[in-house]
Amino acid sequence: MNCLKNSALLSVQTYSTLPYGTLQFHLAVKLSNVSDPIACFLNLFLSVTSLPILYILTAISTLLGLYIMVAAAMSPSPVLVGTVAGSVLIVSIIIVAHLFVSLKFHVLTYIHGGIIYYSDV
Repeated sequence: MNCLKNSALLSVQTYSTLPYGTLQFHLAVKLSNVSDPIACFLNLFLSVTSLPILYILTAISTLLGLYIMVAAAMSPSPVLVGTVAGSVLIVSIIIVAHLFVSLKFHVLTYIHGGIIYYSDV
């Protein structure tokens, strides 16, 4: 999770979004920067300590990260390039993939047994 969130997805974000256009690239960069603080704020109120739910969230976020990596590898002509659906899809996937912050928090909460110190995050 840390590798995808902190380095891999950030380094290929340009290659995965720029073929869809500069507006989509701009939206993906700006909205992904906004999604991290929102995810941290929501963690104050939401807590997931169920192991099956953590498995499902991890699988979903890994698949979204994989799609971003595949779109970057297929650059300059990824799937659905030149369509509105492709543009909406890539921007929304990048925003959702940046919710790794929330998933890391929930895994840390599970490891600590439901007791979390905010300095750990």
